[in-house]
Order: sequence, then structure tokens, then C-alpha cells
Amino acid sequence: MPLLSKSIEEAFKASQEKKSSGGGDNYLNTSDLNEESTVITLLGDEEHVLSRHVVWCNKTPMKFTSLPTKEEISERAKELGIELKGTEKAQPCFAFTIWNYNLSKVQVFEFFQRGLVNPIMEFLTDEQGKETPHLFDLKLKCSRGVEPKDTRYTVLPVPGKRMKEKVNKEVQAAFDEVLEAGYDISALIDGGNPFSPA
Repeated sequence: MPLLSKSIEEAFKASQEKKSSGGGDNYLNTSDLNEESTVITLLGDEEHVLSRHVVWCNKTPMKFTSLPTKEEISERAKELGIELKGTEKAQPCFAFTIWNYNLSKVQVFEFFQRGLVNPIMEFLTDEQGKETPHLFDLKLKCSRGVEPKDTRYTVLPVPGKRMKEKVNKEVQAAFDEVLEAGYDISALIDGGNPFSPA
């Protein structure tokens, strides 16, 4: 019997792939965003979105499925051998299933930065965005200064390319293929790979 379960092995391989290729084909990372537009469309429904909370400690993220108490943060930090400063706060973290037009690929886009969370969630809670998100695409950009605090994100809703039948068929076919292969975004909760959950 192998020492590592299949899910742990695949999660490790996925994280190594992400490190070596700037995000890997299956993930759009915020570090991949730049001055050039990355255009995405959101896929699926509430089953294809994951909402969590992240607490940053010495550049190490600790993710929680619900808003953690100070005790829960302290307990997790002890488990991971991380020393807390006492000022750590949880912030919302979202993962969406997307179609990346730049790569013509279904991906997971996970982010916690306010410059992305606020405009994307405002769009999705707006009546028009809530009812017909597929009629819009999101154009994402990032400008980076010398300091990390100088990073600025731009999110611009634009008319959706999926309104064209040919584009919509291509996107839907790719999404259906991923779903048939067992795609499950909730695999991220345990550090697994949504594209090949165990």
C-alpha cells in the first residue's frame, strides 16, 4: 500500500506545476495578471464557486471554510508552527470556475485581494450581473509598483463574447468535458486538485 493517498500525490503535483509554470494551465493566479488584459467569463453556478476566509501569517496563507475565531487562528498557527503577531485578520477568499479567453481554457481563479473582490462581488450582486452574468465578460488588469502595496487591480465588465453562438458552444463544450471528468471545486478545501478530485 502506498504511503501517500492519490489525492495528496495529485495535490502535490498540481502545486509543483503551479510553481514551475506561473500558475499551471488549470489555474489563473493573481500573479499572472498584468497590464495586458486577461479576459474571463464565469462558468457554472453556485456549485462551481468556493467562498472561504484566508489569514496571512508571515506570507503563509491559512484558509478556513468559515470566518475563524481568534482561537481557531491560534490553533491552526500552532499546528503549522507559525508564530502569530496578534494582528492577523481573516479576509474573504473566493475561487471561481472561469473560461480564460486568453488561453481558451477552463480554469480556477482564486483571489482575496480587495481590488478584485470588491468589484467582482459588486458586479455579481448587482441585479443585471446577478441575473445574467454569462452576458458579460470581465476584463482584468494589474499594475505593480515597487512596493506590494502599490499593486492596483482593475476589473471591467464588458459585453460577453458568449453572446455569439459559436463562442458559447466552444466554452460550453470545454466546460462539459471538465465536468464529465469529475471537476469539483470543493477539492480546494483539502488542498486537492479540482480537475482530478479523489
